[in-house]
Amino acid sequence: MQNLSMTKDARLSNVRAICLIVGITSLAIFAWNILALALTADPRSVQWRVNFLEQIGSRSFALLFGFGLIMFYLTSHPTLNKRVGFVCLMTGIFFQMSCILIIHDTLTLQEQAIANIARQSQQVRTEIQENADGAEQEAEQAIQQITVQEGELQQRAKSDITRAGIVSLGNLFIPGIGLLLLGRIGLKSK
Repeated sequence: MQNLSMTKDARLSNVRAICLIVGITSLAIFAWNILALALTADPRSVQWRVNFLEQIGSRSFALLFGFGLIMFYLTSHPTLNKRVGFVCLMTGIFFQMSCILIIHDTLTLQEQAIANIARQSQQVRTEIQENADGAEQEAEQAIQQITVQEGELQQRAKSDITRAGIVSLGNLFIPGIGLLLLGRIGLKSK
């Protein structure tokens, strides 16, 4: 019997060691990717912020998975588990707050794209009118086609940006909830 329990302890020890290795590796991959993205930092640019938060969100599972495995490894070290739990809690709060920023920046990016399409369409219409040279009917038809294409491009840009924003929002919000829950469990460690 004692031999069997030692085997179970050895197996648990191996499982915990595997969790630590995979957990640290997951966190290192996440940190490396975010560091690489941050090297081109331009936080004043809406496009950069949206892309940065989108990349964080798309890699957030590695962060959640890594923290979860490390917390499992630290179940017998309540003090360290509380510290990791606190980091999870703060990271979860960051993810939740980032959701507000991603909504704001997605709407701003959408407005910029629509305005840019409208500005370019107006330039093309102006060029057509200036170069009509007696072909007013053809110019009017071309302007009508440009107006239709402008509306289609604006609608496509709006839906594409909205779709990307919704995906990013989910990729930040859901793992953020998971991190908050991990943090809560970690802080309750005894």
